[in-house]
Amino acid sequence: MHYLSGEDRNQVNIFNSLDDQIDRHNYVRLIDLLSEHFVLTHSELFNIKGQFELGRKSYSPSMLLKIFFYGYFNGITSSRKLERECGRNIEMMWLTQKLCPDHKTISDFRRAHSDSIKESVLTFSKLLKEGKYIKGSTVSIDGTKVKANASMSIDIKDIELKLEDVEKQISDYLSRIEREEDRDELEQKVAELKKEVDDLLQTKEQLRNGSTDRMSTTDPDARLMKARYGKFFAYNVQMVVDSHKHMIITSEVTNRVNDQGLLEPMGKKVIVALGQQTKEIMADKGYFTREQVFSLEKQQIDCYVPQQSTRQQNADKNANIWFEYHSEEDFYTCSKGKKLPFKQTKTDTKRNTTARVYKSNDCDGCEVKPVCTSSETGRSVQQYSDQLWRDEYVAKIESDRGKAKSKQRKMLSEHPFGTIKYLMGQIPLLLRGKAKVATEINLYVLGYNFKRLLNIESFERIIQLIEGSLSNLKLVRV
Repeated sequence: MHYLSGEDRNQVNIFNSLDDQIDRHNYVRLIDLLSEHFVLTHSELFNIKGQFELGRKSYSPSMLLKIFFYGYFNGITSSRKLERECGRNIEMMWLTQKLCPDHKTISDFRRAHSDSIKESVLTFSKLLKEGKYIKGSTVSIDGTKVKANASMSIDIKDIELKLEDVEKQISDYLSRIEREEDRDELEQKVAELKKEVDDLLQTKEQLRNGSTDRMSTTDPDARLMKARYGKFFAYNVQMVVDSHKHMIITSEVTNRVNDQGLLEPMGKKVIVALGQQTKEIMADKGYFTREQVFSLEKQQIDCYVPQQSTRQQNADKNANIWFEYHSEEDFYTCSKGKKLPFKQTKTDTKRNTTARVYKSNDCDGCEVKPVCTSSETGRSVQQYSDQLWRDEYVAKIESDRGKAKSKQRKMLSEHPFGTIKYLMGQIPLLLRGKAKVATEINLYVLGYNFKRLLNIESFERIIQLIEGSLSNLKLVRV
C-alpha cells in the first residue's frame, strides 16, 4: 500500500529528554515564565503551603498555576480533565515536570487562591502596559450574561409549602420522643430539621428583601436574568477593553440584572489595574445615568454613552416635533408655532434634579396633539438646572465623532466576549458562588490576553518583556 509510515514505536531515541520534545517557540515556555513571574510577584499570597520541613512535601504554587493557565487558555477547566491532561499531554508534562496532582489538589488550589489569581491578572495587565500593549487612554465597558451552574430554583410559595412539611415532620418526631422511641436518634433528626427551618426562613427573607422572585438553591448568588435565549440563572460579567490592542484591562462579576449604575465603578477599576485614569470611556445606553456620566466628565473623562430615549422622545422624533427656547422672553415654541410659557419650578429629591416647567395652553385643535401629549390642558417641557450640559452632551453623542465611537465600542467589546464564550463551551461555569465565579472569569481573562498577545507579537519579544520584568523584580527584592 502506498501510505506514509510513522515512527517505529519500539525505536529508542538518543535525544529523548522532555525538553527536546517541546519546540523552542512553543507557547508553554511563555506560560512557564509568566507563572513564575506571577508567583514571585505575589509570593505572600501564593505560598500558603510548603513552609515547613515536616510532613509530606506540597506541590509548588507556580506549578499548579501553570496547570490552570494552560487549561483555561485551551478551554480545559474541569479539575478532573486537568488531572488527566497532566498524565497524557506532553505540553502539560513539560509544564509540571511530569508531576500529576490529583483533581482535588487542583480544585483546592483554585478555591484557595482566588485573590492570588486576581492579582496575577492585574500583574499581567501592568506587564502589558509596560510593553505598550495597553495604553488605557480609550476604553470600552460592556457586560454579558453568563449562565450560572445553577439548576433548581425556589420562590416564597415553595418555601411556605416546604416549611409546612418540615414542621409536620418535627411534630411527628417530638411525639415519638415523648413515647421514648429511639430518643437520641430522633432528637438528632429534630435538630437537623430545625436547622433546615432556619435556612428556609433566611431564604424567604432574602426573597422578600431582594430584587428577584426566585432563587437558585444550588447557587444563591446567581440571579434570574433575561438574555437572547430566554431567562436563566446567570451572572452579569463586566469587562473593560483597551482600544489600543484590544486587551482586557480588568473585569468584574456582578449579579445585577442590568448594567445601570456600573459605569463609574468600572472606570475606577481601570485606575486600580493600571494606576492611571482613562481619558475616554465608551459604553452602550444601558450604562447611562446622568449622575455618573456627569461625575466622570467633571473628572476630565470624555464619555460616549448614549441616553436611553423615552417613549415621548421617540414619538416626538417620529412626528418631527421639536422645541426651541427663547432666552430673552423665557419661553419655548414648538415646531407647530405654539407658545409654552414658564409655569412652575419642580424639584425631584429622588433624582436630585430641579427643573423649570414650561406649559402650553393652546394645544386644542393641533394636528399632532394625539402624538404630542395626552394631557387635556396641553404639552409641557422641562428645563433642568444643568440643561446646557445635557444639550451639549446629546449633541456630542449625535455628532460624527459620537457615532464613530459607537461603532468602535461594538468592535472592542464583542470580540473578547465571543472568544471567551467559545472557550467556555456549552457549560460556561463550573464553580458556584460569586467569589468563585470571579476566579473563573479571571482565569479566562488571563487566557484571553495571553492568546491576544501571541497573535500580535513575536515569541522573542514576549520573552524579552517577561525576562526583563523578572530581572527588575529580582533586583528590587535583592
